[in-house]
Amino acid sequence: MKKIVLISVLAVLLGISGCGVSDVTDQVANISQATDEHVLMVKKGHPNSYPDITFEQAFESFFGNPTWKYFVGTKEGSDDDDDGEPDYEVDNVDVVEFTGYCTYSGVEVKALIQFTLNDDDTFDASYLSLNEVPQNMLMLGSLIGKAFDEYQASHGNNNSESISKEEDKDVDHSSYEIPEKEPIEEKSSEISSIDYDDLMDTIMTYYAMNYGTNSIAAEVDYEDKDTVVIWLYDPNATTTSSNLGYYEYNKNTGIWSDSVTGELVDFESAADTYNQMLDARSTYPDQDYILPYSSEKALTESDLSQLSAKELTYARNEIYARHGYVFKASELNDYFNSTSWYAPNRSFDGTLSGVEQDNVTFIKSYQEKYNLQYSPK
Repeated sequence: MKKIVLISVLAVLLGISGCGVSDVTDQVANISQATDEHVLMVKKGHPNSYPDITFEQAFESFFGNPTWKYFVGTKEGSDDDDDGEPDYEVDNVDVVEFTGYCTYSGVEVKALIQFTLNDDDTFDASYLSLNEVPQNMLMLGSLIGKAFDEYQASHGNNNSESISKEEDKDVDHSSYEIPEKEPIEEKSSEISSIDYDDLMDTIMTYYAMNYGTNSIAAEVDYEDKDTVVIWLYDPNATTTSSNLGYYEYNKNTGIWSDSVTGELVDFESAADTYNQMLDARSTYPDQDYILPYSSEKALTESDLSQLSAKELTYARNEIYARHGYVFKASELNDYFNSTSWYAPNRSFDGTLSGVEQDNVTFIKSYQEKYNLQYSPK
């Protein structure tokens, strides 16, 4: 008999006491409980839509430093009477807890996911926190779905690493369903006035100013009567995760916040950051340079976004040319000799300063990321 695992968006499933508090403790438990039947029950489970991918495979591929452990804890119910205390508690609940590191908005965070095991041989994914900040059930479902999606994308549909035939025969394979997002209700006249394109443009502009990148795309991730959540991602990402973050817009107040950390979005600060960058760039005379500040200031994608493949290659080598480097490619020598500032120096051995080397590496990575390579003759 298969074990059915369900996440209900409406289920009242809060944090459970007894969570691990350190990586060392997590790793010790991970080793000592590697064959625990409760841990194996969850690890060997799989979603109905991914019958050949287990939680163990998806999670341990998606998360860094993954750990699993089992403990007995207390599940707290909701506070429907608003007295500041849970309306009920269930003692002696079997819990399997997973921890691992992932990237959110360019920052590494520690995810903690708890599964509660029920008496009828089922279990619920019941709790998620990122850096000890509790998240809602929608975020939990999204994160689990993301882990399985990326595992399937990287391993193909025919997963050769399916459940081992040597696993404990007493442990049934689990079946798991990723929850559907709550349906968007018919909009009232107030909600219908929301301009989603404008919302997405607004938060993308903020991200571009604050983080110095133009490689951003947006989608409406979730909506209810009070909020709209916008997902930002890098459409050109070649790394494991394209996620740039989730941002929540409050329809009643017009205030934006980070959906994970709860921090308010500071548009004024982002604009100041962008203007400071422009001011810093404007202090450098062009003097025939493509990027006149590339030996002094760290570059961002916004600095490179308007350059062609050829210009990017010239800009990368421009950093060497400032020192008089004599190039092997005649095209580069001809180009830099045509500028007003280039002075050949055959004694220059190619050694760059820290910021110069970082910028050379950054431009090269940018060219590879967007397929903008150019080979001078």
